[in-house]
Amino acid sequence: MNKVNPKATNTSKKPVDSKVKGWRHLVIAKKADLVLGLILILTILLYAMLMLTDQVPVPGLVALGITWLVYALIGGRLTFATPVDLPILGMLGLLPLSLSISMDWSLSLPKVYGLILGFVLFYLAVNTVRNYSRLQLAIWALILLGMGTAFLGLLTADWTRGRFTFVATIQQKLMGLLHLSSTIAETGEANVNTIGGALTFFVPCLGSLLWDGGAYDRKYLHAKQNRRLLRAVFYGLVGTAFLFILAVLILTQSRSAYLGCIIGLFALLIFKDRRFLWLILLLFVVSIIALTVLGHGDPFAFLTSLTSRGEITLQQRFHLWLETIGVIQDFPLTGGGIFTSGRLLQELYTFNLFPGASEYFNHAHNIFLSVAFDLGIPGLVLYAALLGSFGAMTFRNLRVGRSIIKVLIVGLACGMLAHLAFGLMDANNLGTKLGAVLWLFLGVNAAVYVHRHRFSVRRSMENHQRADEITQKPTRQLVKSRLLDLAIGSGLWVLISLAAVSFINFYPLVSITAAILGGGLLGVYVVKRFRSTTHKLRA
Repeated sequence: MNKVNPKATNTSKKPVDSKVKGWRHLVIAKKADLVLGLILILTILLYAMLMLTDQVPVPGLVALGITWLVYALIGGRLTFATPVDLPILGMLGLLPLSLSISMDWSLSLPKVYGLILGFVLFYLAVNTVRNYSRLQLAIWALILLGMGTAFLGLLTADWTRGRFTFVATIQQKLMGLLHLSSTIAETGEANVNTIGGALTFFVPCLGSLLWDGGAYDRKYLHAKQNRRLLRAVFYGLVGTAFLFILAVLILTQSRSAYLGCIIGLFALLIFKDRRFLWLILLLFVVSIIALTVLGHGDPFAFLTSLTSRGEITLQQRFHLWLETIGVIQDFPLTGGGIFTSGRLLQELYTFNLFPGASEYFNHAHNIFLSVAFDLGIPGLVLYAALLGSFGAMTFRNLRVGRSIIKVLIVGLACGMLAHLAFGLMDANNLGTKLGAVLWLFLGVNAAVYVHRHRFSVRRSMENHQRADEITQKPTRQLVKSRLLDLAIGSGLWVLISLAAVSFINFYPLVSITAAILGGGLLGVYVVKRFRSTTHKLRA
């Protein structure tokens, strides 16, 4: 009686099974990518509706949620985990509470919609940018987004004030050509400071791409037949976008945007070449001269001359900050309701920015105070954790990334720094219509960090890698570890928030500072724990 060797049988079937399995994974990966593309289209459409009407239809959000569940069913995971999951989930949990205590839903709902769509854009970036070819798409998307933001500013901002009134004439001609006059009239004109704050992201970012030492050329164009033409097109487009965005930012006359842009570009110079450190001395000398000439030796008068533009002076900002801190003291755990600070101050606190003022301001003109007002001290801790996570991921990406990654990450980091500097004297509130830029910067940085091991794969292996990266389902051990990370992070968030709140009635500045510092350290910790968990599971 002949016996069949089972080992020989299994060996003969392995190549066939492996080939079938590979094709199956490739089909699943393509389907998942198609669903991601559909989610992107839905998100863009909903964002466009938010821009035009200040509303997002609930059926649209439901359709977006269902489409994301389809992606989860195809790929076997809801999303790739990131170190930023805790701050995002925490903010998402605080939104219903903030909305429930809001005194004016017409002010709060658009910001809630904007935040939800921002979260979606963040996770779209994390799940899409998984290798070098996707990173190239992200670079082009950031370039086009920057140009689109600047062009949108030309169309929607109020250019009738200030020195550059000729821009209003250009605006009218553009709106006439595009037949948008009635639409802009219905939705209202955008604030030039809001436009300037959004553009602070892009000036250092595009500056880094423009000054990349040939990194883009070496990575993406070295094997192209028409390499010279493509190189000229890329750098020409980046240079044009950089100058266009910088020009629109200058036209806004936003002092806060100017300050942020200068700080971001200065940080970019230091990153690119340490020899530019001598500029610190030059800036110090220029500051002393300006203090003497413009402020007559008085620092307060000097700062007032820089911030006065006929809208709100530095002295008025200080007054507004003190009033906002007073409201935060009254609502330390919940905040006063997202984006209702102006109306709350005017109607419940009988607040006027200056004697005889007939209008109120919609935010505190400081991003940290605005977040604390909108979401309370716990929300401020989460926002600081976002920034801490961004900084920790940036540091890690710069250490392990290759040339094009370093160029992009430096640009993202300097752009974020520029926007934060802008936010010290002004603020683009959470959920603002142009807040998508913040979440895309966070998302691309997080994507490079989460998928950093995939960026070490050679180009010849990317096709095989692309088929496995979505279809590889997370193990139970991985899910348990990530849930444990979230639980520990949530506990620390509660402790930091309670510790910060305990000072709010006696030392409010100490309370707010503790929330910012504690949240920043929490962000660094969750990144470190995320990395440690990943290494343990791979070991």
